[in-house]
Order: sequence, then C-alpha cells, then structure tokens
Amino acid sequence: AHEAAVIFNDEYKIAELARNDQDIKYIVDIGANTGSASALFKEHFPKAKILVVEPHPELMKIAKINTDNKLTYVEKAVIDNARKKKVTFNICKWGGNGHVDGHFRWDLFEPMGSKLDRQIEVDAVTLEKLVKDNKFPHIDLLKIDCEGFEGGILQAFKPYMSKVKHFRGEWHGDTEIPLIKDALEATHDV
Repeated sequence: AHEAAVIFNDEYKIAELARNDQDIKYIVDIGANTGSASALFKEHFPKAKILVVEPHPELMKIAKINTDNKLTYVEKAVIDNARKKKVTFNICKWGGNGHVDGHFRWDLFEPMGSKLDRQIEVDAVTLEKLVKDNKFPHIDLLKIDCEGFEGGILQAFKPYMSKVKHFRGEWHGDTEIPLIKDALEATHDV
C-alpha cells in the first residue's frame, strides 16, 4: 500500500513538482522506509544529490535495492535533540509504522492494527547536523515522514528553514499540525 501510494498515486506530488521546478539539486528523504519516494525522486531529478535517511536496518536494505544502491544512505533516526546520540526505535508489525519511542500516536494507529514487534537502539542525528555532515548548502526538497516526530524535527530546524525550498511529507495526528505550521510559516506559504 505504501509503495502504491507513493509511486502510483504520487501522494507527494513529485511529478507536479518536476514540471514546475527542474532546479532540484539537493533532496533529503527523512523516514525513507523502503526507498519508494527516493526512487521516484531519482527518476524525476536524476542529477540531484539524494540523502536516504532510515533508521530501520531491514528497511534500509530494501531502500538500497529500490534505488540501485546509487544514492547517499544514512542509517540513523532524525531527532530534535543534538545531545542525544542514540534513541530507542520501535519496529511495528504494521509495516511503515517504525518510529522513535515516545513520538507515535498509539491511540490513533493501534485501533487500525499497529502493534509493537520489538525495540532496537539506533544512532540519532538532527536535521541540522545531517545537512552539515553531507555538505548540503541548502535543501531543494525535504520529504519527511517520521510517524509523529515531524513537528519536533522541524521545530529544531526552524532557524534554518529558509534553506528549504520545497516540502513534502505527512503528519500523524492533530497535535503535529500546530508544530509543523509554526516551524514553516515564517519562511513558507502554509
């Protein structure tokens, strides 16, 4: 279902973006899952430098296969706190619901079948450090789908938001909306 939504239904409206802006050189895909969006980015923007960011080791293996192992891969969780170097990551039986512990709306997704399978410890990084470490002068396209941590990540990146040209992504529950809006509204049309 995830691949169908991203690739066939183009839920991130990448084809439209490509028609309107071919000057996309730096892409960050946070919460890449199986790499479906990154594969689509690669197809529409073949000259772009693409960061595929996914902390789940099994999903990262699939993301590499789905993108021909030709992009830049970061197997870490993006978080909002530069002092944390590791976090607990929840792997769920309902595919695509892996998330940093404490940032997921169980009340919304458990009734639909999301269940905790196991927890692992993963390396963590802020979006600011991720961009600096990979020498991105700016981000032309930031896709973010972190199962409930979008608002926190964007709030931490708020001082650098003017370096982001386009956003695509998801939010998970009504509590994320004001955080995301607040992070974006000073520099972007929301």
